[in-house]
Amino acid sequence: RRIITLAILAIALFVSLGVGSVTGSGSESRWTPNFALDLEGGTELILTPKTTDNSEITSEDVNQAIEIIRQRVDASGVAEAEITSQGGSNIVVGLPGHPSQETLDLVRNSAVLRMRPVLA
Repeated sequence: RRIITLAILAIALFVSLGVGSVTGSGSESRWTPNFALDLEGGTELILTPKTTDNSEITSEDVNQAIEIIRQRVDASGVAEAEITSQGGSNIVVGLPGHPSQETLDLVRNSAVLRMRPVLA
């Protein structure tokens, strides 16, 4: 009698595991890994910085621009982006997958800070 009960419980366990694996027990995207740039491929942008007054670009300027771009990309939720300098004057941005136009615009556009007087 105990053996029959254990056999029924074992069969019920295997059936429930089989049904759960066939039908899926949750979101499909939860089990899909996000691949990085080296496995998924993606988009590579090569940016050349320019100053408004046509002054010389220093390596410090390039490093500062890289940090700003990195903050923008990280804030947009892109995982495993590669941002490096190339030749001391270019910035190479590698984004995995197919980034949205909004993410591409965040990388390409420069920030502008305008100061306005407060008249009160």
